[in-house]
Amino acid sequence: MIEKENVIIYGLGKCWEQYSDRLMRDYNILYCSDRNEKMSDKGKGILYISPDQIKDMDYDKLILCNYLLGMKEELMLKYGIELQKMVYCLEIYENIRIYPEKTLANNKDKLTIIIPTYNRKERLSRTLDLLQLQTNQNFNVIILDDHSNYDVAVITENRSKEFKERIKIVRNVGNLGMAGNTAFAFIQEAEGWIWTLTDDDVPSVYAVEIIHQEIESADDIGIILFSINLMQKYIQDSYIDFENVSDMITFYQGILTEENCKRIEGDFIYFANKVYHTKKITRCIKETFTYLYTAIPQNILLLSMLDKGEGILRISDKKIVGYTSPDGDHWDWLDVGLGMTILDDLPLNISEEERSVIYKLCMLDHKMVIQAAKNDGSKEAINKIKKMYYRLYQYYLAESDKQAYINAWKDMEKKRK
Repeated sequence: MIEKENVIIYGLGKCWEQYSDRLMRDYNILYCSDRNEKMSDKGKGILYISPDQIKDMDYDKLILCNYLLGMKEELMLKYGIELQKMVYCLEIYENIRIYPEKTLANNKDKLTIIIPTYNRKERLSRTLDLLQLQTNQNFNVIILDDHSNYDVAVITENRSKEFKERIKIVRNVGNLGMAGNTAFAFIQEAEGWIWTLTDDDVPSVYAVEIIHQEIESADDIGIILFSINLMQKYIQDSYIDFENVSDMITFYQGILTEENCKRIEGDFIYFANKVYHTKKITRCIKETFTYLYTAIPQNILLLSMLDKGEGILRISDKKIVGYTSPDGDHWDWLDVGLGMTILDDLPLNISEEERSVIYKLCMLDHKMVIQAAKNDGSKEAINKIKKMYYRLYQYYLAESDKQAYINAWKDMEKKRK
């Protein structure tokens, strides 16, 4: 009889509810824990401990019941829990790739991590903390300071000399805005590959290791798009390559038409899950700035590269970064959504049906946009959601959603009278 490992369960939400019976069968659960002590009643009679008590306990594994990458890194930084003791529940019971599959063979290609930032001192510092913890330190860092109201260099002061020497800070002469500073990442002096992070991302501590493993055999690849949501279901051999826009659209269209498909739009437009081959994207940078007002210049670059046949897009099922919702600072969902509608201006050699798939992949969820407008309540907010509807939403929303969208702004107009 195999002796069961002694474990602590962290996270008592939906993931725990889904796998609790299997975990209780397969392990000897000593304690359960959660940031929210009120969740302890979901522990099925298991003794609850606070997160800051975990490091003092004697156990074999800390099993993280969470669907999103990032909890492991948070627990390392905040509570001092050992990395090697933590494992995601989904790593145990699902085909999810978080650990590197092999030891890095060689580092023939350079990697530069570029971080646009603006007035997010604490979160930028956290991102650098996680980069210092990377299992592979073969990278340089460029921080693009969009004229923050503090000296970004102070964040590097208490770091190791070796790490500081690999950091370059570029301060803009004025504030370029989110899209401008994002696009600026693609014209920095960098050889090999660049990985774009925002200042509040939560990169996996294995991210650089995974990236180097992927780029070792990616000489013909222009952009690698890593998974945010669980894409293993749709990718059989760890990755899938696309040489043109139409083939990529066919892939995503098949997923979008599934009745219970996971939300994959985030994977496509997310900024921090993409790595770029500098040799392949050079001829597409012009379009990135021409259509800068889309609010998602990184996707202009991707679509232009495929449309021109300049490089191959690889979609990998590996995860290098976890999504965290914006705190609201510097974000206006209505402005971002309105900017995305300019995708209609981008010249692509695709059919109208294919273009509607691009809209679905890139546009914000219309319900979230309506809620943002309701929270604002101004005449300007109503005008913005009208523009979004007439420019793009009307071309691909279901009839019932179209009517609900129209009714929403009519209701808001009545309330203003």
